[in-house]
Amino acid sequence: MSDDYPTFERTLDSARMQLNGALDGVLKLELYWVLKEFFDRTWVWRTRITKPVYQQNCGPHYKPIELIPDQYPAQIISLISARIVGADKSRLVHIPATLELPDRVYVHEWAPIASWSQPLGSPVNIEFEVILSVTDPTADDGITYCPHWVEQRHGDTIMHGLLYRMMAQVQKPYSNLAGAQFHGTKFRAGCAYAKNEKQHGNIRGGQAWAFPQTFRTRRRGF
Repeated sequence: MSDDYPTFERTLDSARMQLNGALDGVLKLELYWVLKEFFDRTWVWRTRITKPVYQQNCGPHYKPIELIPDQYPAQIISLISARIVGADKSRLVHIPATLELPDRVYVHEWAPIASWSQPLGSPVNIEFEVILSVTDPTADDGITYCPHWVEQRHGDTIMHGLLYRMMAQVQKPYSNLAGAQFHGTKFRAGCAYAKNEKQHGNIRGGQAWAFPQTFRTRRRGF
């Protein structure tokens, strides 16, 4: 496993002790679904992507702009903002744009951008701030890719989510409806706290996570 991603070993080890007979493959698959629900609920995983935008990318017959290539292990689930990146930061201009397809964005108008195109017809750099979630259940070692701070800061919430999903399974040695309800409540409360904390700007450092350069040639497994 790359050092750029968490292993969730402590989470998995703790879950194994509480889930007698649970298979590792099932634990890791359920961990993926827990992480997906966590990111979809909280919107805490964000990054900024700068792309050159041409006139043909804008307007009624626009061409979509691909923000994250297929090889990246994440999916854009929402677009927060799009703005022109110029030399004068005090003159940043916000651009109307919409996320209409996974990992693709549409810029509505060229007019707000045209005056920044020098020489005429050259591209203008637009910074897109987006919200991410996990994609593809497993990597080569069966662990879902996501930033380190998730395990470091929200490990307890992820643990509750994993125990909730596992205990809710029927006719298993570890089936436990009361336990599932307890951990499900804890998981949802943790998600609500994380979302509220992010919205109020109280997260400390590192959550505008970018993909490490070394990942670009790494092959994912399924």
